[in-house]
Amino acid sequence: MSLLFTSKKRTKRKRKPVYPKGYNPELPNGGLPPPDPERWMAKWQRTDFKKKKVTSQQRKNETVKGSQGQGK
Repeated sequence: MSLLFTSKKRTKRKRKPVYPKGYNPELPNGGLPPPDPERWMAKWQRTDFKKKKVTSQQRKNETVKGSQGQGK
């Protein structure tokens, strides 16, 4: 009876890796450009996200036209 229920162990299939678009595994770093060094900095410390400085001349040029929702 035990001969009927014996089975071979299944082997796991080795799957082909899926690489990102433009990636070449034979080149160093996959042939991609190195990542931006500011990527690991906090967002407020990055140069792209710094607030622009407003001068007093720019503040004078801004005209206040009434409260919010006033319309024309």
